[in-house]
Amino acid sequence: MTKNAYDEKLYPYSIKAFTHPARMGVVARLFGHGAAPFEKCRVLEVGGGDGVNVVSMALAAPDSEFVNFDLAESAIEQGRRLVERTGVRNVAQLAMNLMDVPASLGEFDYIIAHGVYAWTPQPVREGLMALFARHLSPAGIAMVSYNALPGCHIRRAVRDLAHQAARGHTEPEARIGAARAALEFHVARWDRANAAQNALLEEAKGILAKPDGVLFHDELCDDWNPQFVSDVARAARGQGLEYLGDMQRNLLGDALFPGQLHRETTHLTGGDFAAYEQIRDFADARPFRETLLCRAGAPLERRFDPARAKGLWIDGIFERVDTPGKAHSFRAAGGGEISTSDAGLADSLDRISKAWPAAVPLSDVAGDADTLEAMTRLFTGGAAGFSTSPFAAARVPGERPLAGKLARVQAAAGALEVTTLRHTPARIESDGLRAVLPLLDGTRTLEQAAAELAPAHGGDAASLRNARAALSVFVHTGLMEA
Repeated sequence: MTKNAYDEKLYPYSIKAFTHPARMGVVARLFGHGAAPFEKCRVLEVGGGDGVNVVSMALAAPDSEFVNFDLAESAIEQGRRLVERTGVRNVAQLAMNLMDVPASLGEFDYIIAHGVYAWTPQPVREGLMALFARHLSPAGIAMVSYNALPGCHIRRAVRDLAHQAARGHTEPEARIGAARAALEFHVARWDRANAAQNALLEEAKGILAKPDGVLFHDELCDDWNPQFVSDVARAARGQGLEYLGDMQRNLLGDALFPGQLHRETTHLTGGDFAAYEQIRDFADARPFRETLLCRAGAPLERRFDPARAKGLWIDGIFERVDTPGKAHSFRAAGGGEISTSDAGLADSLDRISKAWPAAVPLSDVAGDADTLEAMTRLFTGGAAGFSTSPFAAARVPGERPLAGKLARVQAAAGALEVTTLRHTPARIESDGLRAVLPLLDGTRTLEQAAAELAPAHGGDAASLRNARAALSVFVHTGLMEA
C-alpha cells in the first residue's frame, strides 16, 4: 500500500461519543427498530485512524468484536501499538482501502464512518454505501457523519481563502503556515458589524482553533464535498438502505415530538422523513450531520411511544436551585434550568444526579408514561443521557482505585486528552493530576500512589493532597472503575 497524505501528516484521532453502539442503539429503539446489545455485537469502523475509538469500546465489551481499518498504514501501526499497550484482545487493526474490503469480513451490527463521506470523491462515496449494503447485518445500523448543506456554504468561502493561500506550497507544514497566516490576516480585518463578514470571521476563528493535523486534512484536502441530507438518503436507498435518523438530539426531539415546522411542511414531504429533515436543514442552516441508516423495509415508527423507552438507562447531573414561584428547580450540567411541580419527578432527578457518573435504569426513575416522556424530553434537550447499556464509570472508587486502562495508557504517554469509561474525551491540563492517573491501576491505595509521586511533587503532604484532588476529578469525569 502506498503512502498518502495521512501518512505525511498525522491526523489527531479522538473519541466520538455519538459513535458508541449503546448510544446509537437508543435512537434505533426509540424509533421502533431493534438494536444489537453492546455486550454482544460486531462493530466495524471505516477510516478510524489508529482505532482509539473502537479500542475504548472493546475494553468495555470483551464478548463483542471490533474491526478498524484505515488507508493510512502509519495510523494503523500506531493503532496496533495501542492494542498492545492496552492488552485488548477483541480488536483487529487493518490497513485497507474501503474500495477493497473483502466479503469475508462478514456482517456487522454497527458500522461507523465518521469524517469520511464528505472528504472523498463520488466513486468512494458510492463505495462506502455499497460497503454498508454488503456488510450490515439484517437489523444493523450504520452511522455516517458528514459536513452538511446549506450550513457549510460559509465554511466553503473560508476554506477557499485558506486553499488560495496554501496552493503555492507542497510541504504540509508550509501549507498549514500559509493558510493560518491568511486566515489571521482576514480575521483581524473583518467587521463584526457587517453580517456577512461576521459569519466569515466566526467560521475562520473555528478553523484557526483546530490542531494543525485537523486543519491540514479537513480544510486543505482536495476532496471536500458537503452533502444535502436528502442526497445521502437517496444514495442509501439506491443500495437498499433507509434513512433511520440522526444522532443530534434536537433532531431526535423533532421526530419524537413533532412541532410546528413539521406540521406546516407535511404536505411538501409526502411523509418522507428525510425530505422533512432537508427542509429543516434549510431552516436551521445545519452544517453537520451524524446520520443513521438501516436496511430498507425495517419497521420504523418515529413518534414517541413510552413502551420503547423502557429498558434504557439514564444519566445526568441536576443541581437543585431556588427559583421564586417554582416548587422544584434544577440546573442541568449543560446550563439549562428545569422546573417542575411534580415531587416524584423531582425525586427522580435527584436520584439520577446522585448516581453520576453511573447510570440508573430508566424504569427505576420513570414508572409511568408521563414521566417517561418527561425524561425523554430531557434526553432530546441535551440535559440527560440515554444508553442501551450502562457505562462502567463508578461513583465510589475502591480502596485500591482503578482508572480505565485506556486512560492510564494515554496519560502515561503524556497525552493531555484521555478517554473516560463513558466513551467521552477528558482533557487533563494539570501535570500533577495527569501524573496520578497511570498509578491508579488497582494495585495501590491512594496513599501509596501519593508516596510514589512525593519526590517529584513537593513531598508527602503535597502529593497526598494532589492525589486526593485528582481522584475526585477522575471520579466526577467518569475515569474510575468500581
